[in-house]
Amino acid sequence: MGRRQVTDALERLAFAAELLEDERARTWARAAWAIRNLEGDVEEMRESGALAKTRGVGKGVLGVIDEVLEGKKPGALMEMEAKLPEGLFAVRRVKGLGPKKVKQLWSELTITSLGELEYACRENRLVDLKGFGRKTQQKVLEQIERIRETEGLLRRDQAEAVLGPVLDALEEVYPQVEPAGEVRRGLELVRELVVLVEGEALVEGEALAEAQAIVDAARPPELKVQVALADAETFGARLVWLSSADAHRAALSLRAEARGMRFDAGGLWMASPDELAPLGTPEEDDVYRALGLVPTAPERR
Repeated sequence: MGRRQVTDALERLAFAAELLEDERARTWARAAWAIRNLEGDVEEMRESGALAKTRGVGKGVLGVIDEVLEGKKPGALMEMEAKLPEGLFAVRRVKGLGPKKVKQLWSELTITSLGELEYACRENRLVDLKGFGRKTQQKVLEQIERIRETEGLLRRDQAEAVLGPVLDALEEVYPQVEPAGEVRRGLELVRELVVLVEGEALVEGEALAEAQAIVDAARPPELKVQVALADAETFGARLVWLSSADAHRAALSLRAEARGMRFDAGGLWMASPDELAPLGTPEEDDVYRALGLVPTAPERR
C-alpha cells in the first residue's frame, strides 16, 4: 500500500463528505492534495514521524492513512458510503463531474448510477439543467463510453497491490513464483492477473488445485487470479509464453519452426520425426538464446 491507495481513499472520503454536506470534506480534500504532492515514501514518512508534520495531515487524517497502510478500508469511509447510493461513486469517474454536479444530478434528476446518467443523456435531460447544456451532455456521453471501454481493468499499481499478498502466500510453499501476463509486461491497464508457480508436472492437476486454493485464500473475493504451473526446466519458456502478446508468441513460434523446434504454451521443444523433446529453459533468456535471438524484456513483448 502506498501513495496512490492513500490518495484514492482520501479523495473518496472528500467526495462522500461533500455529498453528505459533512464539514470534513475540505479536510479530506486538502489531505489528498498534500499526500499526492509529497516528496518521499508515505510508509517511510509515517514511520519516521515526518508525515505527522505535513501541513494538511492532522490526527484524523493520520488515522485514515494508518488504516489504508494496514490494508483496511477506513471506518470513516465505510460509514459515509453506507449513507450513499454506491452508483454515485461510478458517476464520479466521469471527467468534469465534481461533487457539486454529481449531487445536482442526484437531487434534481435522481441519477444514482452510470447507467442512469447515460440514459438521461440520451433523453436530452441534461440540456436544460443549470450548469450543463448540450455540449456538456455530449462530453459526458463520450466520457461514459470511455469508461465502458476500460471496465474490468485495473491500473498496474492496483494489480500489483492485489498480487503482493498472493505472491507472498505462494512463496511460502513453492520454490519459484513469478507474476506473469500483463503485469509482467508492465501494461498500465491490466485485465487478467496471472501467476506462474513451479510444481511437479507428474501431479499437475493436484498441484494446480493446491496452488489455486492458496491464491483464492489470499486474493480479494471480487478479483480472480489465474495460476499456471511449470516444472523447473520449462519455467522460463512458460513465463515467456504467458507474458507475451499474441504477435510476439507467433514470431517466436515461426522462428522455432524454422530451426527445427516448436514453441507453444507447454514450452520449447526440439522436433524429431517421432516425438518432441523438451529443451531446458529454466530462465526466460534461455528461450531467446536457443532460438538465436537477443533476449527481449517483458515490457517489449
